[in-house]
Formats: sequence, structure tokens, C-alpha cells
Amino acid sequence: MSAWLGALFLAGFVALTAVYSITQPSVNWDMIAYLASAEMVEGDKDIKTVHREVYAKVKNSVSPAEYKELAEGDSYRLRQSTDAEAFGSMLVMYKVKYLYIEAIRVLKPFLGGVKVMNTMSVVAGLVLGVVVIAWLWSAGALVLAPLFVGLFAFTGYAELMRNGGPDIVQAAIFSLGAYIYWRSSSWLSIIIATSLFLISFAIRPELLIVLTGLVLALVLFGGRAVVPAVATIGALLLYPVLTGAAGHPGWWTHFMFSLNTYSETLIGFDPDFNIIYYFTALVRGITYSLIQQSWLVLTLLAVLMRYILWRSDVQVDKTANLLFWGCLIGLGGKFVVFPIPDTRTYFTPLFVLYLSLSPAISTYLTATFQREGAAA
Repeated sequence: MSAWLGALFLAGFVALTAVYSITQPSVNWDMIAYLASAEMVEGDKDIKTVHREVYAKVKNSVSPAEYKELAEGDSYRLRQSTDAEAFGSMLVMYKVKYLYIEAIRVLKPFLGGVKVMNTMSVVAGLVLGVVVIAWLWSAGALVLAPLFVGLFAFTGYAELMRNGGPDIVQAAIFSLGAYIYWRSSSWLSIIIATSLFLISFAIRPELLIVLTGLVLALVLFGGRAVVPAVATIGALLLYPVLTGAAGHPGWWTHFMFSLNTYSETLIGFDPDFNIIYYFTALVRGITYSLIQQSWLVLTLLAVLMRYILWRSDVQVDKTANLLFWGCLIGLGGKFVVFPIPDTRTYFTPLFVLYLSLSPAISTYLTATFQREGAAA
């Protein structure tokens, strides 16, 4: 009974968050860049036309106060709203998220550019909630539902659902793929899981690091090889295609722009590699992650849980173990490559990290309660 009450609590939290997100949608500057990228894909407009039209559409979709914040909130936003060329130079960092841009392009005639991004986030948030409940149910671990309510709360799930952006969309699709991979070894499941992993990669290509982590975990610990191997090979082949088509400026330019030198334009911005800048960003990222964000503490907590399970001789099944170590390696790899402290950046592998441990944690708790009951 307590397990089902926990599941109802989790389902109620997800539903309430969805209602809140629908009635109180939020906007952020990135949504302007994503909408402009979708307009540019169509190829029949120059950047000045796209710039003018996109800002006009956003102005008509938000309140005057929200628009003022988006267009004039700081010197960067003011430059983007008044300088089409500077604005256009930024889009190379957004166009690389190919499938997210394509989804906006296809759906915006029906819902409008801003609303379609908010709608995708709400739908993705609901899908992620369903995946979590299904995973816990399949693992006989519904008793852990309150733990995942806490995880939703500490990872900014509500804000991700309110905001338009690819983070929660990728998390929902990748988690669904991981669930199917863990749940079944049929050929249909293999095809679906591999496809979902590749789709989530094409939404945010840095997922290649997590997929590579799964392959490394496969080498180290063994497991069912087809899904992680094929998905990683596919992503490796697609990565230069997606970044090349988007005109992405490369890792170090993006790194310096986001983590060291917040330039108002990428025109002529081509900094040389500097090891001091890299390690400065790394130390700053660790500090901010511990003090201002939750992902690093949550990751360390998951590692502690895995250690307790090992010390207690509680077995983690092979596929779940592969997912755990793969996502853990992926989390570390993402931070080392691009040490941005924001929890949303690590949202996708973080959820699978915890879901992969749920069957074993449930077993451990059941055995512990039984021992305490017998002792009493």
C-alpha cells in the first residue's frame, strides 16, 4: 500500500508541475536564439529579416516587462536585440542542436514559436515522469517514489518544464531509451533503444560524452553491447556532420565564450588555447557546483549509495550496472570537457544514474526493514 501511495504522490507531483508550467510558462533569451535558428534553416531569409521578425514575434508573445528583460536586461541582450550581425553570429551554437531546431521549425506553424518550445518542455516533463514511474514499477521499487520527488525538486525539474529548451526534452527521450534497454533484450527493443539514444544525441550532441561513457563501462564491466556500441558509433559519425552543418566554431571558442570571455559577438572571436584559463574554469566550476548547484552533491550521493550496496552484497543487475557506471563516467566527462556548473547540463545522465540503482536500493531497504522487524 505504501508503495502505491508513493507512486500516487510522484504522479501527483508531476501532474501539478505540468499544470503550473502550462499556466505559468517562463521565457529565457535562449528561446529567441532557438526560434531564429529554426527560421534560418528555411533558408529564404537573411539574418536582418530573421532578427527583426523573431524579436517582433517574441514581443507579441510575452508581457512588456518580460520583453524588456529579454531585449535590454544587460549589455549582451541589448547588443543582440539591436545588432543583427552580432545576433546571427551566436546562432552557430544553437543550430548544432539539430533535432530540437527541426522540431521547432515543423511545429511552430501550429502553435507559434514561443508556445511550441514551452509545450515541448511540458510534454517532455510528463514523459519523464511516466518513465520514472514505469521504471520503479518494473523494478518493484515504487517505495522509492518519494526519493524521485526529491530528485525532481533538487534538479530544477519544474523550471525546466516551464522554460523552453532542449534539456528536459533530451532527458525524457534518453531516459525512455535507457528504460527500454534495461527492460528488454528483444531485437525490437534494441532498435527502439538505439534510435532513442541517437535522437537524444541529435537534440544535444554533447551527449556523445555520455554514450562514450556507456561504451567504456561496457569494456570495464560487461553487459549487452549492441545498443551502446551502435548508438556511440552512430553519434561519432554524425557529430562532425551536425557541427559542420551548423558552422560551430569549435570546442575552445565555445568554452571561452561561455566560461571565460562573455563576448557580445563571435565575429572575429577566435582565442588561442590557454591552459591557465582551462584550469581556472575547472576550479570555478567545481566551487560553484558545490555551493550554488545540486548536481555534484547528488552525483556523490549516488556513488555513496552504490558503495553501500556493494558493501552490503546487494547485487546490481548487469545492464543497470552498465547504465550506472556509463552515466557516472559521462557526468565526469561532461564536466571535464565543459565545466559549466549548471545542474540542467547534467540533468539527463543524473536521472538514469538514480533509476539504474532503484531495483538494488529497494532490495536493500526491504532486507534492512525485515532484519529490524525480526530483531524487534
